[in-house]
This record gives sequence, C-alpha cells and structure tokens, in this order.
Amino acid sequence: MLEAESSAIEVCVIPENRHCGQVADIQKAQLAPGGSLLGCLGLGGRLVVWDPADREAPPAAVDGCHADFSWEEGPGRGVGSFRLLAVGSQWDVKLLEVEAERSASISLLRVSGCPAGRLLQTVREQDDGVCELQSVCVLSFAAGLGCMLLNGDWLLQLQWLQTEEEPQTLSCCNIRLTDSSTHTAVHQCVCRDTLFVLSSTGLISVLSLADGRLLASVDLPAYLTAAPAEDELLASPSSVSSLSSFCLLQVSADLSTAVAVTQTHTAVAVDLDHYFSLYTDHLLCAAPPLRPPLRPQHPTDQDSLSSSTCSLAALGSTFGTDRSWEARLASMYSRAQQAPPPSLSPSWSSSPSLSSSSPSPSWSSSLPHLESHQASAHSRVPRGGATAAFSVPESSAPSLLTVSEFSAQLTFVSPGNRQTTVALWDVESGSVSLHQAEAEAAPVQRCGERQHRLLLKKSGVFQVLFSVSQQDLLSRLMLFGSAATVDAVCHLNSWGRCSIPIHSLQAGLKNRQLDTVDFYLKSKENVLNPAADEPADGFEELCPALDLLCAAVRESNSEAQSRQFSEQLLNITMSFINRQIHSVLTHTEHEDTCGVRSCVDVLDGYVTELRSYMKRFPWPAGGDTSSTSSADPAAEEGAQRDEWEQLQTEEVVRQSILTNQIPRAQAVLRRRSRPEQRLSALRMEGLRQAFSCLQQRDLQSANTLLSNMGFSVQQQLHSICLYTDDNDLRQFVVAELSGGSFLPDVMQSVAFMKQMERLGSLPPSRCPTDTAAPRVVQMVRREGGVGEEVLEELVGQRRCEEGGGLWRNLRLDWVRNWDQSCQTDVLLSRLQHTEVTSCDSPLLWRYLTTLHDQRRVMDWIQDEDFSGGSRWPKLTPEQVDSNTACSSYMRENVLDLLARRGLFIPEELADLQQLLWRLAQGGGVMAPSPPVPQYRSPLGLDLHGLFIAFCVERGLQYLLYSYLEHYRLTPRNCPLLTNQSLSESQPWLEMLVKIQEITRDRSDPGRVFQASLTSAQVLLPGSQASLSSLLLEGHSLLALAAVMFAPGGIDQVVVQGEMSGRSERTVDPQLLKMALAPHPKLRAALFPAGPRGSSSSSDISVYHLLQSLHPLDPSRLFSWQAANTLNSTETSELPNFSSPHLVDRFALVENLDFLYYLRHGRPSFAYATFLVQQLSRCGDVTLLLQQAWQQVYRLALQCFNVPSVASASVCFSELLGVCSLKLRVDIRALNTILQHNTHTAATQHLHTLGVKLAEAEPAAAEELIGCLEAAVTDSLEQKGVSRSSYEAAQDWALPVQFCQLHSLQLSSVYPAHCTDDGQFIHFLLFVQLHNFPPQQVRSLAARFGPALQAHLSLAFQELQVFSQRKWLCGSEEQSGSPNTEEAPGSPEHPGELFQVLLQSQEEAAPCRYLLQEALVQRCPTLAVMAACQQGAELQPCLCVWVLTSVDDVTAGEATSHLDEAPQHHQWTLHDLSIIWRTLLGRGHVRPLLRGFQLFQKDCPLLLLLQMFQLCCDFRNFSEAKEKLLDFQRTLLTLRNGAPPLCGAPPLQWVESQASVLLLTMLQRCSSQYDLHRLLQLLADVDKLLKSNGPDFRKLSQLSQLLQGSEVSLSPRLLQCTSPSVQQEEFQAAVDALQARGRYRQARQVALLAGLPVHRLLLSQLLQEVNSQKSKRQWRRLETRVGLWRKCHEQLKTDGTDPESASQFFLSQAGAGMGAGAGAWASSELMDVQERCLLLCLAAHWLSLLSPAPGDKLESLEKKLWISRVRRHVLAVAREKESVFNLPPAAITPEMNTYEVLIKQFSFSNISSLNTEKCLSVDGLPGHCEQQAELSVDSPLSPEERSVLAALIGQLLDDGSIHEASRVCRYFSLHHPDMWVVLRCRGLASGELKPEAQEEASDALPKKLTSSPSFSSLSSFVVLPLPEDELAVQLQKLLDQCRHGNNYCKQVLSLYLLSKVPAGPPKHATAVTLR
Repeated sequence: MLEAESSAIEVCVIPENRHCGQVADIQKAQLAPGGSLLGCLGLGGRLVVWDPADREAPPAAVDGCHADFSWEEGPGRGVGSFRLLAVGSQWDVKLLEVEAERSASISLLRVSGCPAGRLLQTVREQDDGVCELQSVCVLSFAAGLGCMLLNGDWLLQLQWLQTEEEPQTLSCCNIRLTDSSTHTAVHQCVCRDTLFVLSSTGLISVLSLADGRLLASVDLPAYLTAAPAEDELLASPSSVSSLSSFCLLQVSADLSTAVAVTQTHTAVAVDLDHYFSLYTDHLLCAAPPLRPPLRPQHPTDQDSLSSSTCSLAALGSTFGTDRSWEARLASMYSRAQQAPPPSLSPSWSSSPSLSSSSPSPSWSSSLPHLESHQASAHSRVPRGGATAAFSVPESSAPSLLTVSEFSAQLTFVSPGNRQTTVALWDVESGSVSLHQAEAEAAPVQRCGERQHRLLLKKSGVFQVLFSVSQQDLLSRLMLFGSAATVDAVCHLNSWGRCSIPIHSLQAGLKNRQLDTVDFYLKSKENVLNPAADEPADGFEELCPALDLLCAAVRESNSEAQSRQFSEQLLNITMSFINRQIHSVLTHTEHEDTCGVRSCVDVLDGYVTELRSYMKRFPWPAGGDTSSTSSADPAAEEGAQRDEWEQLQTEEVVRQSILTNQIPRAQAVLRRRSRPEQRLSALRMEGLRQAFSCLQQRDLQSANTLLSNMGFSVQQQLHSICLYTDDNDLRQFVVAELSGGSFLPDVMQSVAFMKQMERLGSLPPSRCPTDTAAPRVVQMVRREGGVGEEVLEELVGQRRCEEGGGLWRNLRLDWVRNWDQSCQTDVLLSRLQHTEVTSCDSPLLWRYLTTLHDQRRVMDWIQDEDFSGGSRWPKLTPEQVDSNTACSSYMRENVLDLLARRGLFIPEELADLQQLLWRLAQGGGVMAPSPPVPQYRSPLGLDLHGLFIAFCVERGLQYLLYSYLEHYRLTPRNCPLLTNQSLSESQPWLEMLVKIQEITRDRSDPGRVFQASLTSAQVLLPGSQASLSSLLLEGHSLLALAAVMFAPGGIDQVVVQGEMSGRSERTVDPQLLKMALAPHPKLRAALFPAGPRGSSSSSDISVYHLLQSLHPLDPSRLFSWQAANTLNSTETSELPNFSSPHLVDRFALVENLDFLYYLRHGRPSFAYATFLVQQLSRCGDVTLLLQQAWQQVYRLALQCFNVPSVASASVCFSELLGVCSLKLRVDIRALNTILQHNTHTAATQHLHTLGVKLAEAEPAAAEELIGCLEAAVTDSLEQKGVSRSSYEAAQDWALPVQFCQLHSLQLSSVYPAHCTDDGQFIHFLLFVQLHNFPPQQVRSLAARFGPALQAHLSLAFQELQVFSQRKWLCGSEEQSGSPNTEEAPGSPEHPGELFQVLLQSQEEAAPCRYLLQEALVQRCPTLAVMAACQQGAELQPCLCVWVLTSVDDVTAGEATSHLDEAPQHHQWTLHDLSIIWRTLLGRGHVRPLLRGFQLFQKDCPLLLLLQMFQLCCDFRNFSEAKEKLLDFQRTLLTLRNGAPPLCGAPPLQWVESQASVLLLTMLQRCSSQYDLHRLLQLLADVDKLLKSNGPDFRKLSQLSQLLQGSEVSLSPRLLQCTSPSVQQEEFQAAVDALQARGRYRQARQVALLAGLPVHRLLLSQLLQEVNSQKSKRQWRRLETRVGLWRKCHEQLKTDGTDPESASQFFLSQAGAGMGAGAGAWASSELMDVQERCLLLCLAAHWLSLLSPAPGDKLESLEKKLWISRVRRHVLAVAREKESVFNLPPAAITPEMNTYEVLIKQFSFSNISSLNTEKCLSVDGLPGHCEQQAELSVDSPLSPEERSVLAALIGQLLDDGSIHEASRVCRYFSLHHPDMWVVLRCRGLASGELKPEAQEEASDALPKKLTSSPSFSSLSSFVVLPLPEDELAVQLQKLLDQCRHGNNYCKQVLSLYLLSKVPAGPPKHATAVTLR
C-alpha cells in the first residue's frame, strides 16, 4: 500500500445560506434526487428539510423525533415535488410529500403513515415470539416501494400507491444469516435488489430482497488468509490478523467488488468474481449447467439451415450464410454485447482451460432475481484481496462509503463533525488520497448517485474532487458543459478567470454556444494589459482566436437561417476588439511604441473587416462600392464638408440622426471642438430635439430621431409622459400611447390629475380662508420691522401657488406612486363640506383624524343632536376602532365623547377594565339608565353580571352595595346573584344580598332571619348557613339570636323541628337541649319538665327572661312574634337604627370639633368646622383665634411624633393667619430629642415636657434646651461633622431659635466651640446672624487666644454699631471685644465699610440700604455685598455696580431720565436697558462685561458682550463667530422650554437688548470692510431675534453684492428706519449700480429688496438692442430674430408684466420702421419682417392680460397685416429685380426660425379674438361693386388690396377662418370665398335660413373656377339626398368655393352625418362647427 497523499480540492457548488443550522449537530444529511432539497437528521432526532440553494425559503421541520429517513428514488413526480419516508423514534413509519418552489416556503404534507403497532402486528403474524420492535432501518425506497429491516432479522416490503392512503404489505419474511447464531449484523447495504449484510467478524450474507432467501456468503478473513503466495505483499498475515470489528460495507454497482471497513480505520477490498471462483460452494444459488438439445424439438430437414443453426447453438458456435468480413465483425460485436448463457456455471471459471479461452462469467449472473447480462467491467482488485489503512484522527469513525470496480471513497467523521476526512483509495494501485476539511463539515449523501462526495459547511455545500486541478476542472467543464457553468463555478469559489484553450472556442463556434465564446473572450480581456508579462505573446495568442471569430461571422452571415447568430457573434466580437483597442491606447506604460501601433493597426483591420457585416452599415447610395471609389472622393468629401460646415450644431446633429450619418457628424463637430463630438453628448442633443419635436406636435420626426439613436420609441414616449409637467404635451403623448402600452394604473393617475386640475382652483377645505390672515398678521407682528414687506410678498406668492399653480404642475411619475388612500386624502382636502360628507365613512374618518380636525370630528359625533337630516354619514364603533389615525390625546377625547352617547369600540367592549374606565370618563357606571344595555360578554353575561363579578373578584363590597342599590338589583332580576357557587366562595356576597332584601320589605322577619344566618356564616367561615350547624359547632347563643328572628319564634322552630325534620329554619330539639345545658333557666323555659302537650304550658317564656336584660325591652323589640305575650306595641315593623323612637331614646349623638379632624390629619375639614361651628357664632375673633391657637399648639406638642397631626396643625395655623414658626421649631426640637433618646420612659417624659411647654412652664423649656443641645451634639458626632464648621452652624441654628422663641439665654455651645478651635470667622458670622447680645459676645470672645483677641481689638476698635434695639450694655470693656457702645449722635452715612455692613443688618431692607450707600459713596463693592444678602435681587445690584464703575459723565447720562436721586430709585429692567444703551453707545463694554460676569454669569447677553469686545477691540472675528453661535444655541434652548435660570432677565428683554447691541456694533463700524465682516457674522441672527431692528441677513447679502463696486452701504439702512425709507435706499443702490452698467448686481439687489425688476430688465435689454444695432450683424435677419427671441425668453423667465413687455416690443417696432424708411429695398424688406415679428410678440404679451384688450389687439393685427402686405409687395419687387441683379440672398436657411416664431405668436392663437362674431355673415363687406366708395378711404392701394385678397385666400386654405374674417372686416375687403365659407357654415349650423332655389342661385357669387379636392376629408363627403334642399345648397356653395373648400367639405360632411339616424344630433353638429 502506498502512503497517503493529499491532491484534492474543494469546489463550492451551493453558496452560503443563512438558514443553515448547526453543522455539528447533523447526524445524517441526504439530498433529494434531481433537486436541491436537503434532509438533515440531528442528534436529538430533529428532522429538517430545507433548500441550500434558496436563500429565501425557511427550513421546514418535521413534527416529532426521528431515527432514520430516506428520499424516494425513481422518476420525478413533478417540478418541486418529492416524497420522504421517515422513521420515528417510536419506530412508526410515515410518508411525507414535500412541495418546494423557488423563493417560497417549503410545505410538508403527511400523505400516510404506518404506526409501530401495525409493523409489529405484521411481524407477529409470521412469528408470535416477537414482543416488541427494537429497530427499524430503511434499506431502500424507490417508486413507492419501501424495504425495511425490522429488529435486524425481519425484512418488510411496503408499497404506497397513488390512490390509497395506507401502504400495502407485499412481503414480510425472516432472513437467515450465515452466522446468525453467533454474531449480529452491524451494517447492511442494498444493491440491485440484493441485500448484503455484514457482521462484525467480517462475514457477508447475500440475500434476496424479495423473499429474504440466502443466496451466497462471503468469508473475508478466510479469503484474505488463503491468499496466493504472489499476493502476500498485498495482504500480509499480520495485516490480515489485525482485521476485526468490521462496521461498514458497500458493493459496487456491477456487484463485482465489495469493500468492508473496520473500526480501526482499515479497509478490505475483495473481487467477488474471484472469490466465488475459489469458493464455489459459497454461492448457494448457482444452478446446474443446462445444455440445449443437439436435435431440434420439432422434426425438420436435417440439411436445412435451421437444423444447422440449432446444432451449432448446442455446441456453442454460430452459423451464418454471409461469410464476409463485415458480417464476421458484426457477429463478434454482437456476441461481445450479449450476456453469457445461463447454463454456464461460475465453477467453470475455475477451470484453466475454459478461463483461457472464454471470458469468465460474473457471479451475479447466477442470481435468480437478476436478468442475465455480461459484465461490462471487471473488478480491478488484485486477486487475494487488498487492504488499506487510513491515517485519520483516532476519534474519527467511518461514516459513508462508495465503491466502484476500481476505487473506493470513504468519509470519516469526528464528534461534532470536526476533522471530517474524505479518502480516495485506488484499489488497483493501492494509493490513498486524503482530504481533511478545515471547518465543521457534515457528509451529504446524494440519493441515486453514489460516486459524489459532498460536504455541508456553514459556508455552503462543497464537492471534493481528487487528482484534478482547478485548470483541468474548468477546461473539462468548458468542453463537456457550458461557459455559464464555468462562470458560475468561478464566481462561487472566487476564482479568477483562467486561460481557456482555443479548442474550447472552436467547439463553442461549432456548436453555436455564444456563452462559451463570451466566456473565452472574457478570459482574454487582460491579454494586452500592460500589467501582463508579455503583451506581445498575448497578442500572438489572440490573433488565431480573432481569425476564427471573423471566419465564423463570415460563414454564418452568408446563410439566411444563421443571420441572427451572426449578428450576436458580431456584437460580441466587436465589443471585445473595441475594449482591447481602448486598453492598449489608454495605458501608456508600453515602451515599444511601434509594437503598440502595430497592435492597433491589426485590430483596426479586424474592425474594418467586421464592420461590413453590421446591420446598419451606411452603404453607398449607388449600391456598388467599386463604382463610388472610382470617382473623385476628395471632391465629394469636400462638397459634403462644405454642406454641413455651414449648419449650426443643432442642425448638424438633427441631420446626422435623421440620415443615419452620426460618424460624419462627429467628424464635423470634432473639427469645431464641440462637446457633441462624443456620442453621449450627441445623443443628449438628439433627445432634446426629439423633445422639441414633441412640443411642436411633430410626432413623426420625434419617432425617427429616437429610433435612429437606438432608443425604444414607446419607452421614451412613456418616460416623457411620466416626467414632464407640460399638461398639453402629456395629454398628446397619452393620446398617442393609449393603444396598449399604458397600464391601467397610469391611466387612472392621468384621470386623477385631471380631476385635481379641476379642483386646484378651489381653496383647501381644511384651511378656511378666514383663518389665514390672522395667522400671517400674528407672525408679522412678532417679526416686526423691515421684514413686513418681505413676509407679505412671500405670503402673496404662496397664495398664488395655492391658487392652483401647484396642481397644474403635477408630474405623472409623482402621482402614479400615490396609493388609493393618498389620492383620496388629496381629493378630500379640496372638496367642499357637502361633498366631503358624502364620501365613504371609513376614509373620511381616517382623513379627519389624521389632520386632527377636532372641529369637524366633534361635529360629526354630535350630528345626531340636530333635529334635521343628518349632515354626516353614519358612524359606527367599528369604523372608529379601525380607522382612527390621530394622537392618543385626541383619540381619548373622541372615545369619551362617544361614550357619553353610548358608543363603545369593540376593543374596549372586550376589556372590562378599559370599558369601566371609559364609562367613568363618559358619565359613570351608575348612570340614570344602563350605559350599555345590549352588551353581552363572550360568556353570555350582561354588564350587570360582569360588574358584579368584577367587584366580587376584587372584594369591592361597598361599591357593589351601592351598585346594587342604584339599579335595584335582586336575585329576581339578576341571575348572577342566585349563583350558588359564587355565594359559597364569597359568603359576604350572600350576606350583602340578604341584608339588602331587608330594606325592600321591613315587615318580613324571614328576611332578617336569612340575613342573620348568612352573617353567621361570614363570621364563622367554613360553616353552613343553618341552625343545626351553628349548634354543632358550639355557637348556641349565636343560633338563639338567629332563632329570635325566625317566624313564630323559638317555639315554632322547635315544633317544626319535631314535625318536619331538618332544614335551615328548623333545629333538632334534642340538639338544642344539649346546646342549652350551660343555661339551665333558658333550657327550662324552652323545654318544660313534663311532656309537651300533656301538662299546662310553662308560665315563663324566653321573653320573660329577656326582661332582665337591660336595655332589651321584649314589649317593643319582638312585637311581630305571636309567642311574645308581653307585646305592647301595635306596629309590626322590625327594629332598625333609623326608627325615630330608638334614635331619640338611645342614640349617642356627637358633634365633631376641629380638633377631631386635626387628629386625623385633615386640616381643611378642621378649618371648615372651625368656621361653621365657632367662628360664625363668635363675637371676639381675636380671643377665639388665640384660644384655638393654644389648643392646636397643645395638640401638636402632644402628638409631635405623629407626622400627620403635626403637619395638619401647622397647616391649620397658617389658615388661621397665625405664624407657625414657634410650633415648627418646637416640633422639630422635640423630634430631634426623640431621635437621640428612644427609650419608652424617655418618650413618655418627653410627651409630658411637651404638654408643660404648651402650658408655658419655664422649667420645661430649660430642661428641653439641655436635652436639645445634647441631641445636636450627638447628631454631629454621628455624622462626623467638625464641631466648629459651617455645617455644624446650620444644625446649631435650631437650639438658638428655640431659645429666642422661649426667651432663654441663647445657646452658646457652638460659639464656644468656635472660640476653642480658633474659628473667629465662623464665630463672628454666627453671633451676627443670630443677633447675640453684646455681653454674651464679650464673654465668649474672651475665650479666644491672645493673638486673636489682639486682632479683633484692632479690627473693631473704631467700629460703631447703630442698633435699633436697646441692649443693656455694661460699662466695662474687655480686651479684644468689639466696642458696642452707641455713639451720642448717629451720623447719616457711616464712613467705614464694616460700619455700613453692620448698619445694614439693622435695616429692614439690608440690600436696598447697601445699594444706596454704594451710590452715595461711589463704592461698587457694596453692590456686590448687597447681592450676597438673602433674598436680594440681582438686577438692581447690577445697575448700581455699573453706575458706580463708570465716570460721572456717563453715569449722569445713564440716570438723566430719573425724576429723583439715584440712591432713592427702585431699579427696574427699563433702567438697565437705558444703562445698556448708554454704555454701548459710548463704547464702554468692559463695565457691562464685568458686571454681567458678576451678577448675571448665566445670562446669554454675556456672550454677546464678549463678541462685542472681540470684534470692536481685537478684530478677532473667528472667535466672535463662536461666541455668537453659543449665544444662538443658548437662545434656542431657552425657547424650546428649558427652565429659566434663577434671577435671569426675561427672554424677550434679552432679545431686545441683543438687537440694541448688534445695531450699535453696526453703527460704530469705522470702515466698509469692518461693516462687511460684521454683517457676514450676523447673517444668521435674524431668525433668532424677534425685534424691530434691521434685517441682518438682507444687509449681509446687500453688502456682499456691493463688493467690488463703487457703491457703499447707506448708513440709513443701519438704523431702525421705516420700510419705505429702506426701500428708497435699496432703490438708490439699484440706480447707482445701473448707472455704472452693473446690471447683474443691480438685478440681484432689486430681487433682494423685493423691487420690481422688469424695468431694470427692460433697460438692460434696450441697451443690448442698441448695442446690436451698431454692429454689422444687424443687417442679417437671423441676428434680429435671435435677439428678439432672446428678449422674449428673458422677459418670460423673469415673469415681466405683460403690459410692459408689450409696450417694449411696440416701441421697438415703431423705432425700426423709422430707421429703415430711407434704406434700400433689401433693408426695407428686413425691417418690415422685423416689424411683423415685433407686432406678433407685442400682441402675444398683450393677450396675457386678463381680460385681454380686444381693441388694442385688433389695432395691432391691422398694423401687422399692413406690414405683411408691404412685405409681400417688396418680395415680389425684389424677385423682379433679381432677373437683372443678383445680390446676396435675403432669405437664408435661417428663415425657418423666423417662420416658426411668426407661427408661434400668430394672432390665430389668441383665443380672445376668435369670437362667434367672426364666423357670422353679418358685418362682412359686400360685393366689390358696393365697395368702390370704401376703397377711396382704404389705407391700401389697389395693388396692395389684391395682395391682401391673395393672402386671405391662403388663410382660408390653412383653415384660419377667424383671422380671415377679421382681416376682411379691418380693410372692408369683400372676398367671395370668405362669403361662401361663412354662408356655408351658417346654413349648416342653422343660424341662416335656406333660401329658395332661384334666390340661392342668384345670391351665389359667380363661379370662378371649379377644381375638385382630393384631401383626406373628401372621403367623408356624403352625397346629398334629393329631397334635402339645404344639402343641395351646401353642395352648390362647395362647388363655387375656390379657397377654403376643405372647410366647406367638413361642414357638408358634418351636416350630412347629423341627418343619418345613427349620427350625431344636430345641436352637436352646431357645436362642432362653432
């Protein structure tokens, strides 16, 4: 055996799929036959079917746990249909049908199943000893036949038919193995209906799959041991001895080779033919040899050929009459193909004589179930067998094995499918090739194909190929597959294209495989790339391929049936050659320039050769190229060049496309260096011209242009229709394409656009017009200033757009993407209210809620309140639930409103809690009537039942009681109350119902009895509501109390118990007697000693015994009992707490005072009670308040540790108007002491001290202060706070306050700690803050050290303290103590800082006092000190600080508006604004900056002040920009709802002062440069500041526009001037720029300011016209036409006023005539032509006015016709002169443009002139005889009138009837044809009456000529009927008409059509004529 080698590759055949599960868990994977479905069986038995090639379809899992499965083999059932046989873990078998389509989910359908019980029953029918199924293995499943092995020894065959669900059992037999008694089978395999079973010892049993019969056996160890000597090298004894524990077996398809694998990774191969030749007895099915008879069975002639044939057949020979060589070869070939005769036994092969002469027959020929055949191949296994060991990991185990006659493939897997190894063993040479997969890989079986080795990985499905390289693989795929397959394999495996041999190209051309050709050429794309090693070698390799391609094109082009293949091959080849030429010429890395040139020349030769086969190659006009080449090509080329060189670029492109000469046009344009020389640019120009043709309705030219450029005409027209906003053009294209290329949705979009254009002029229904103005006004007021005009203009423009312009510019590609709901919303936005309410209810509701139109939504909901008819459609809860699209807030409001009307959505009806919430919002659950009367739950309960269950479930007893009382619900009208299970689970419910029954009828004691029983059950849970159960449980008194309310009393109950047995109202007497044993008297009264009835009744009853129980009075309480002889009342009513006599005698009435409510923490009730009960009846209110305060004070101190009482007392005190400070301090002090000492005795003592403190006992306060000091000291120690720190001072404030309120000496613990620790600052602050007496301060200060005492003495030796309180001061002074003696006279203003500070503490308003002193002494520090005071306002401090920080002049100016002295003024924001403006005006920004840093450090103005300083002082505009951006962000944050800072000024004031600062900065700019930089900086401030200042953005833009000009920015614009002044300044700037010739800048300034630009434009155009007139080109008509067209387009683009534009052209028309009056004829003709054009343009602009001035238009038209007549006269005269003089032609080819413009702006296009009057005969000039007098005053000469008549005839021929009629009326010209045309129209329309035959003939003008017309409409002329006189007259008129006869024919045709019964009505004909 050779060593293992690795020469395999993995080829990806299916890419990665995200649905791939865990590969490590796959136990078995099998592909379906003929498809990509993969079945995977996991370790846990989970079977999944999925498609690795489909990334969209998710996997489908089979239900249950499975042990095995197999796909069905055989012919396919259909595309995507497969069947799968699966074995469950419980050994049940089921057949599944799998349906899979591309990109769709996989469906699994269980067709049938066979449970394990049936399988077991089938086996037990053969053998009763089989108890259970232990294993089921699927051996094969093909064509519905499944073969399975049960328990390893039962062979079962099941057949599934198409028509039956259950399978049929074909056979069930027990198989008998060779060594079944000693060994067990470890593996089975099926091959050709033969079962091979392998045991662990290496014995193979061969059985028939049909009946299980043992056919043969193979002993592998014996065969390998008995190997011949010559085979010892291949199978040594040592290797054979190691063969054990076989586990895997497989046989080749021809049954010649068997391979078995052991668990020790060793394989054994055996040649079965050789084996059975040695061991013939092991072949049990071998039949004895049969010899045919020598003589035939039927008597025949022995000399005949048939007898000879039979004899030779018996001898094994053949006989033939044909002895030729061909016949002998045929006979030999047929014998080789035939199978050997069945009579030959395999044992014969062992004979040396026979084996040498004839081939040995295969052992499989002896198998009876197989057809006889000759083995097509022989095993390559050496005789004696072969073994191989595989070097794989120890943890690997053999998994799959496939065997052929020459090799074996084996797959080893490890746990988790790691280290999967595929091995190929060549059994002939013994070589082994191994391939180990890198990642986790599971082997995949391919059903029906055994030689493929597939691996499933996370990254896809891979095939392992051995002994083949990548190049060989692709070459073979190219030869035997297709190029598409090769390309797909390369793409899947990320392989680059490799070199393909040329014979692949030859094969592709021969087989006409274009994909092969394309793939070959793609592989050669980089041959000529400079990056290649040898480009020259690549070119030499490329030439043969190109020769082959050219030859193939040439040959296929000559055949008609191959023309399509030739064109496709030509396209591929030309594209490849062009790419190669481009690659060579674009890369200049080649050093060999000659070589590059030669490459290009050769490639050009191929192009030249192939170009002649192009489909649209421009062949010469003569047809033969030889004849054209013989002519003079230079002369012809020069002529063509001269012809196209004179054309404009657009015309060159147009002519080239129309004539298919694009290369020629590219050459012309290349010489001009035009961008259209590129094909892409040329096609763009062609598309523009095609679009222009469509705009001019020239469809034929547009189609020709598009088709010649290679575009799809239908597709391009479709695109134009989609993306154009020209409505007329779109309608035209739609009409052309409406045949079938348009989809219905597109046509629907077109109809929708038409509808929207109709509704576009209407205002939006959701935005009423009366609400637009206030919104705009509000916005304008907020903006203010100069922006008003701009805003008004913008609003005006928007109104114009809203007027319908938006809907007139819709594009189809936009509208077609709108869905139906979107279109409906748009339509609803334009429909009026009456139309909206008639729409579909769900759509309308969704539309209104989407807009949050609360007004109309509420109107709809409340519509039912109107008495008239409903204005809205019906609204149902289902519509509201499914079509509401608004915010949750509005939805809640809508649902609340619907709930008030009894409408609830289904979602809330299904949720009881949500329904109750909605009922609470809509009117409550307990309404006058049931809110939802028809409500039913899924369980059948109504709302009452659901609510009762809701209350019972949550234990809401009181709510349920109120609910039952409200709706008077009883067990009689509410079935749920009688539910026994509900009563038993909730006893209180039954008690509640029974108690309510008492109130229904108070005279029925039985209800009281039932209620008492139920209450007993509630009190004693677990017991039943009966008297006996109470007595049994020992509750005798409770039972007796219930019996007292029973009807008849105790006696009746006892008697009924004796008579009727047991019930809830009866009791067993003996049981009652036993229960009353502890009560002998009661027992004796109820049960006398003698027998009942025999002796007299006892005189003592229960009621007598009750007399001794006070206050029970039997004479009143049990009046309804008949046994009560003591009854003294007449009423039978049961006693209740509402009985008046009981209330008067026994009720305890208590009036609750305010202290009661305070104890319960309800201060508002206490206050109300105090007002009602005490204050309303009090005379001395002050005394009453003092008493109440004292009571509250006492109560609060008694309950100081109860937070609710303490807080209620404080609140009540404040309500009374009494200060609660003392109360709060005392409560806090007591709680602090309580927290320090929590013992019970200490707590009780503390309560006692609190009461004493309330009674004002001094000893209590002194004791409490000691306890409080100890508590505070302990608290500070626990918190770890220093005893002399500032934090400790805050805690020590409580004892000091306590001492002050109770008139005790102030606590000196904290000051003493400060003196001990040397904290003199904390000491001074504490004693000053709490106003310590001087003598106490002196005594405490003496405890400081000597150094601090000396320091304090120096600091305070001159200090005088002015106290408003009279302190008792001692006469002696101590060293270091402050001098606290009062001065004999208090000066008005202290002169020392500390004096001022100390004096301020004695003032009522310390802050104000400090500010006054700061102003008087000019000391800014005092303002800072004032800001530090508690409750100080920062704005006055800022004002004072700024005023004291500047010089006196500035301060005086800033305070000049004050009417009083500054120190007595109350400073406000208005004062700060004046100070701000004054200091900024003087440039004092630093005081303001410093002041805001001190007092308003968070104010946004601080950023602006920094920006001011950076700009004005440092010229640092970049940092200033950052400050401004910070200011903007801060301002936006504050506007968006950020909480305002404490003490910060209002936002509006900040914005106003920011505007002042910015305006001041602008005014202080010293140069235009600084002003420009500053305006650029402030360009974005406008949108943030709402002020009346200038528009910074507009000023910045203006400054930018004025840059580079000599015009400077006006200072008046920098001031807050009025809008009119600003407009004047802008107009002045525009005039200045215009005077300097800077029209572009002037125009931009005018647009910026909102000034009219048409005057500016007219001035600019006039200057350009004057400039052009001074040039020589003005003599050319095309120059003039181009200029006026440019003027018109410019005016149209800028939206100039039509009247101004018309006046501009009229003025130029008059100037032109004046200038050309004295010119020669050609110049005059050009002037007249120019005048005609100018008049047409003027009329066009004049017609745009609304309404159009008809008189002016008629005057212009008359002038135009005079000029046209003059033009015609001049043209005729010039033609006459041209006979003798030939000047340059005046009419050049550019005249087409002139005629186009004349036609475009013709008066015929003016609809206002085309009136009905023009078509009437009335007013038309009469006969020529009658016009003689009129011709004298006519402006035209006779010659000109004849010219005019001819021109009118042309108008009639062109169909311009209106214009011809108007011209006749202008010049009073009688035109016979005009009269005939109008007469004909009047008769046909009915406006004129037909005349008599004679009159008509006389009235007709004389016939001039009669020429029949052959127009397209002539076919529609119907011959008039003989009896129709009007038709006869019309026909006569038609015969008399010379010009305009086409119109007359149309009139006659329409008239005759109207007479046809199926034709249009007469009025329709009249409308058509009009």
